[in-house]
Amino acid sequence: MESGKERAIAAKTLVCFLQTLIGQKARFELKNDHQVIGTITQVDANMNVEVVDVTLRKPIDLRNNQYEEEKSDYMMIKGSRMRYATLPSSSDEIKVVNNIQTRLGEIQSHRQGVVRSSRIERKRK
Repeated sequence: MESGKERAIAAKTLVCFLQTLIGQKARFELKNDHQVIGTITQVDANMNVEVVDVTLRKPIDLRNNQYEEEKSDYMMIKGSRMRYATLPSSSDEIKVVNNIQTRLGEIQSHRQGVVRSSRIERKRK
């Protein structure tokens, strides 16, 4: 369950973009030039991403685009270590944009519900 602070951060950043990709395969390039390819299972407000069925590609020679690959069942990627997140080529861009709009709408409606309920409590006092 997300806290109010996490929802606020998600509404103001690209975290909501990653949250719409949950369940899809994606590629992440890290700041140390490693690449992580896997299925996204969870994204938090700090853009920390949990990935399953992971392929970790470690650079051997970047000039010749050579990598050493390792397989893993699970990996947690810290948001501050991420350089890029690549949209899966199989996904429909229009659907992703609609999912983002839906997610932002959910956050906004939750925020309005909290404001309304706090106003009602003030009137009762």
